[in-house]
Amino acid sequence: MSCKSALYAINNSVVSLPDGGTYAPATIVRRYGQNYQLQGNGITLTGPGYYDIAAGATLSGSAAGTITLTAYQDGVAIPGMTASQTVKAAGDIVTLGVSGIIRNYCTKPVSTLTIVISGMAATGTNLTIDITKQ
Repeated sequence: MSCKSALYAINNSVVSLPDGGTYAPATIVRRYGQNYQLQGNGITLTGPGYYDIAAGATLSGSAAGTITLTAYQDGVAIPGMTASQTVKAAGDIVTLGVSGIIRNYCTKPVSTLTIVISGMAATGTNLTIDITKQ
């Protein structure tokens, strides 16, 4: 079974993220097909159907507490695509990952995927997003 299209995008620059800030992909490493575009702070998914999503980030927290990564589709948190971890002290490094399946409907065939970091301000050093359209 082959896929219709696929995307692998990253941001491996050092990025300061405010609490509630969007961690935007910066570079497309691999793309097959035309169902994806980097636009603004997210990835535009074009075409009705199901999309397998996997995203991960390496972050260092600004203080002790809980840091959270959540994937959003059109500004709405995707159920089950949230990961959290406790940071014991400022500067501690954590790696968070999420995966799931989202859908673009025939009546609304375009949506935007974003990754939001919350719980505290953080520094991001690596973001990866892997998407395959079924």
